[in-house]
Amino acid sequence: MGFHSKITLINFKKVMLANITFLLVALSQVGLAQNTDSLNILATVKAAQQALATDPQMETGQHGFLLVSLLNNKVILSEQANKAFAPASTLKLLSTATAFEILGPEYRFKTTFGYTGQMVGDGILDGNIVIKGVGDPSLASNYTEPTMGITALCKKMAKSIVAAGVKTIYGKVIVDNSLYKGFVISDGYPVGDIGNYYGAAVFATNVSDNQLEVGFEPSKKGARTFVKSVFPADGSFELVNEVTTAAAGTGDQTIAYSFPFGESVLFKGTIPESKKPFKVRISMPNPPLLLGNYMQQALAGEQLGIGNDYEVSTSPIKFKVVDTIISNPVSELVRGCNLYSLNHYAEALLMASALKMSNARDLNSALAWSEKFWKAKGIDISQNKLYDGSGLSPSNGITVNTMGNLLTYIAKQPYSDKMIDGLPTLGSTGTLADVAAKSVSNSRIKAKTGSIGGVYNFAGYVLDSKTGKAKYAFIIFNNRFTGSAANFKKKCAKLMSVLGTLP
Repeated sequence: MGFHSKITLINFKKVMLANITFLLVALSQVGLAQNTDSLNILATVKAAQQALATDPQMETGQHGFLLVSLLNNKVILSEQANKAFAPASTLKLLSTATAFEILGPEYRFKTTFGYTGQMVGDGILDGNIVIKGVGDPSLASNYTEPTMGITALCKKMAKSIVAAGVKTIYGKVIVDNSLYKGFVISDGYPVGDIGNYYGAAVFATNVSDNQLEVGFEPSKKGARTFVKSVFPADGSFELVNEVTTAAAGTGDQTIAYSFPFGESVLFKGTIPESKKPFKVRISMPNPPLLLGNYMQQALAGEQLGIGNDYEVSTSPIKFKVVDTIISNPVSELVRGCNLYSLNHYAEALLMASALKMSNARDLNSALAWSEKFWKAKGIDISQNKLYDGSGLSPSNGITVNTMGNLLTYIAKQPYSDKMIDGLPTLGSTGTLADVAAKSVSNSRIKAKTGSIGGVYNFAGYVLDSKTGKAKYAFIIFNNRFTGSAANFKKKCAKLMSVLGTLP
């Protein structure tokens, strides 16, 4: 054996000894048995984490990692845990935990409707029909059970008006949208996101997830497409279509440019060549006005003689309440928010919490209140910079340690079972369903995903294989990765699958 080979072997032995010593210390700190099986599993976790951190797709990126035992809150493994990362949708954990803390799991939004004026004859109403928005993100939502579309919702309200004795209406429909200051949207949202479905603003009155589905008819490659449908039908804006047809299999490459309360939507980009209509979701410019439109149509369908007028009010309106639309409990809204990563749910839940505690009526005020609230709980986010409650803004910054502190806190709260059960399960549900194969070990992983351009993050828990309770908390933050997102997602899944084997 040559001199160089001896030096290499000595260095290798030193590294191995250091690693084994480190792992033994880690095991002792968190109360795990210092046996060969535990040592091997922890070594495998460390190797999988390092493989992701040093992967070529992360060569110019930033990787952060944290693994914490919830038995004693001791850190097992960490890397760059004091660095700030763009959290993407893992930030929804903060907003939904806030909703559990302030509103409570059983809280329900109550949207009231009724009329102003008075009855002047046999069922003749000399007044207006009013719907009062209370910030409920789930009116006619596709993510609640049972589902009820906007048409069915308005028909239900119209029948309640009839049941109250109204036969004729000498007035119009007014949607009271005064709860917040206009609309709620982050200053940090990219312009190209605001018009797309995931960038929809939040209003006092939300409906149908504040989204529209536009159906395009493709044509020959390179030629202009045709708009065949918009659902729910919305005539409050002009749709300018500059979308062309690309080769088959190229997917949705469209961008919708619009702003809340705007009167036009500009569509650019391409859709693939196809014999079938191609559907694209965009943000709804004016949900309160659309709800007023559908309510007017529902009342007209009941032969109430109402005119075609409907409007949105930014001032509170006093009215006689006829009935109330009650949402599902917050626990179910939180579940939907985290399972399907619903941005508008996250923003709405944050706003409702801040409104209750500080009368905040705009997003910046809500974020300022949230920072003070969590600091009092021992989770200081003042050193981080947050621009929204959903994680869509790429300007958001939060450290791995801060996220770890939040997960550790959540796991100790009375609502932890509901919160953790509502997270996606690796290989089975929500945004983790297609990330890995379904298996016993993968079913132990419950985590919130976070994905925006060049970012793929995960924050969640490893469940105890016997009790089903959270045993470890983990954070995997990856910012500015390059190359295929699909390939990188598989690499992240390998690390989470290994975490699922922890003792």
